[in-house]
Amino acid sequence: MTKISFTRRALLAFFPTLNSSIAFLAFARTPAMAVSDPHSEWLAEWRDTRMRYNDAIGLTGHPTPESDKIWSRLTFLENELKRTPARTIKGAAAQIGYILEESAGEFTYAGHEEALASALNALGGT
Repeated sequence: MTKISFTRRALLAFFPTLNSSIAFLAFARTPAMAVSDPHSEWLAEWRDTRMRYNDAIGLTGHPTPESDKIWSRLTFLENELKRTPARTIKGAAAQIGYILEESAGEFTYAGHEEALASALNALGGT
């Protein structure tokens, strides 16, 4: 059997490597690496809710008790999409997708819509 002997010098020389390995493993397992955002789900629900709202007001365009409830949910989803900071690329892509769909060229300055579409494409779209 081979005897392994550690000298003080060998042990001290090994510590920087050990410390960086431990730091890497600690970083690799942090919750930030496994973060998810609710933004994509909110965007999907916002799209569906917007269609339900348009159906609820119908051809008259006048609110109804049913459309008021739907509008309330739509407003909640819009606020969540706007006010909750994205922590992932997928979340950021959902926010940009929301901006592009909601503005539909009406609320952006010249070139903004194109830049946002380009950013959304780079992020993988939604």
